[in-house]
Amino acid sequence: VHAVGITLSRNQAEHARERVRQAGLQGRIDILLLDYRDLPRRFAGGTFDKVASIGMFEHVGVRNLREYFDIIAVMLHDRGLFLNHGITSADVDGRPVGSGVGEFINRHVFPRGELPHLHVAVQSMSAAGFEIADTESLRPHYAHTLAHWYRRLEQRRVEAARLVTARTLRTWRIYLAGCCYGFERGWINIYQLLGSRQRAPGPTQLPLTRDWIYRKDS
Repeated sequence: VHAVGITLSRNQAEHARERVRQAGLQGRIDILLLDYRDLPRRFAGGTFDKVASIGMFEHVGVRNLREYFDIIAVMLHDRGLFLNHGITSADVDGRPVGSGVGEFINRHVFPRGELPHLHVAVQSMSAAGFEIADTESLRPHYAHTLAHWYRRLEQRRVEAARLVTARTLRTWRIYLAGCCYGFERGWINIYQLLGSRQRAPGPTQLPLTRDWIYRKDS
């Protein structure tokens, strides 16, 4: 494959490029400092076979979701696949978790982040021309993941304290522990939505069962 990754974070781009160099994959993977809205100007329509968006659509804004999915749809070939991995609200109206949790996260961790309910994501993807081929909740998996992150931070807390301020360290200890609890309780969820770009009528060309998803050689 030839892969292209985009980010708005200069630090993230530099780190990703270093990982590419370490893996010896120069020429196979390009990491670009690019806004997703500029993709159509950088690449011709229908350039890609597959697109994966990991942990991004929470930061797009609910009112921008249709534009976000429209742009991704333009970038894909017919029958191209799109995997959207993101945190969603458990509230059908997208209201944040109460008790000041949403305000804490908005102020200290993810300013202006918005969590749509699953049905909003599905509706917006469908309106952009995607057929939803698979929907998977990773809520229990993410609760375990956050628990691991929290424990590892606690194990290396002294080292972490040399890298950031006491306030920053305290914020992330609270955030990781609180989010772990929130996912365990079902206050928030995280879904992977697999969509097929259906430009012409006909089947999606995906296998008829889900077995292929979990095959190591797929």
